[in-house]
Amino acid sequence: MYQDRFYENDGEGNFTENKKDFPPFLKSVSCVKVVDFDYNGDLDLFVGRRVELNAYPKSVSSYVLRNDSENGTHFTDITM
Repeated sequence: MYQDRFYENDGEGNFTENKKDFPPFLKSVSCVKVVDFDYNGDLDLFVGRRVELNAYPKSVSSYVLRNDSENGTHFTDITM
């Protein structure tokens, strides 16, 4: 239920869910921001989290997903 979903646009307004190239995070997320943080021309993701599931108000860390796509889509969690 908490798995993030990633949809790809084919350029003609048709969206397809990509279930294999997005890391499996079962976490409560508050926001996702797109930015090219490593200045290589592709879009990376900052995923902001709010609280730990079933442990409110325990705060949690957010994470950064680097876009390592070449043929297809692939994100790598590079959070330290």
